[in-house]
Amino acid sequence: MNILLIEDAPAMALEIKQWLEQRGHDVIWIIGATELGDTRIVGIRGNPNAAEPMQDVWNGDVDRLVEIDLSGIDFAMSDAGLVGPVNRGQSIVPVLKANGIVTCGIATVVNNQLIACGASMGTPKHYAMLAMEGGYLDPGSALADPAGCAAALELFNQRTAAEFEQARVQKRRPRTGFVYLDNHP
Repeated sequence: MNILLIEDAPAMALEIKQWLEQRGHDVIWIIGATELGDTRIVGIRGNPNAAEPMQDVWNGDVDRLVEIDLSGIDFAMSDAGLVGPVNRGQSIVPVLKANGIVTCGIATVVNNQLIACGASMGTPKHYAMLAMEGGYLDPGSALADPAGCAAALELFNQRTAAEFEQARVQKRRPRTGFVYLDNHP
C-alpha cells in the first residue's frame, strides 16, 4: 500500500515510517507543501537529520521538493501544524478527501478540525504508535471499513486518554510507543 505521511516532527515521523515500511508499505514522508493541485501535491520531504529531534525546517531548498500524484496514494496520515507555504493539515486534507484518500488525523490536539475538513478518523499524535501496534490504526482495515476503523480508534483514544490521566495522577510517565518520547523527559 502507498501511504502519504504528513508530519513535521522527525522523531515521530521516522518511527511511524519505519513501522509502516516494516509491514510492507511504501511511505512518502513530507513535512508540508509548497503547492496543492486538484490531483497532486508538491510536498517538502522530511529531513531525517534535522538538528532538533522534534522539529524540521525548510529553507527553500528545491532538492527537498517532491511532486506527489495523488492517484498513487492509498492512505494518508496528517498532522495539523506543518512547515512551508502550505503549513496546515486543514488545507491538505480536503485535497486528499477529494481524491478519495482515506486519511487519519494525527495532530496533537486538533483532530476534530482535521475530521471536519475530511479526515476519516483521528488519534492524538502521541497515541499513534500505540494505535498502530494495537491494530486500531491499520491502513488496510481503514481502507476496507473507514467508519468501523474510526469507531474502534475513537474507543481506543478514550481508553488511552484515561490511562494517560491515571498515569499523570500517579506521577508516572505513560508509554507512548515512540522511542524518542518514551526515552526523553
